[in-house]
Amino acid sequence: TLPVMTVFLYGFFLWMEKQTLKRFLFTVSCLGVLYHFEIAFALPLTIAAFLLFVAVAGKKFFPRRALLFAVVIVVWLSPLILFDVRHNFITSTSLVRLVSGKTQGLGDTFEPFLKINRDHLYRFETLLWSSFVDQKQPVSRPLTIGFAAIIIWFLWKGNKQLRVISTIPPLLYGAYMLYP
Repeated sequence: TLPVMTVFLYGFFLWMEKQTLKRFLFTVSCLGVLYHFEIAFALPLTIAAFLLFVAVAGKKFFPRRALLFAVVIVVWLSPLILFDVRHNFITSTSLVRLVSGKTQGLGDTFEPFLKINRDHLYRFETLLWSSFVDQKQPVSRPLTIGFAAIIIWFLWKGNKQLRVISTIPPLLYGAYMLYP
């Protein structure tokens, strides 16, 4: 997964320098290849990459490039879709059952999808604050938030590559909130 992710970022930076069709197809194809290694990482990264393409290209991204983005992803997903069709939609059925709360995920209990997501967010926030913030100091949380805001402001004023790299983690985190 990591080598494909690295090649994707390299392709994205090349595309940012010169927005050619060849570089665009290469970069989106890296996302498609990623689905064959790790679906749980590829889907949020695809959402984040789509938003990054839109942010960098602006109005030029719609409708042709957005449609091409979807077509390239579907082409790379076609073997997985054919596998699902051939095996009586086993993957689709398990996903629907997981989201609807009719089956268990990797845990040992039957929990609704929204409860799994709520617990996931709560655990993340608890671990974040307990790791980086002294809970006994009343001013520590605002200082941490202010410090993070200053870092983000400097990153946004930096070069394009630094801005893209600093944008990927929040986009991925937002997309991962949808995952159980």
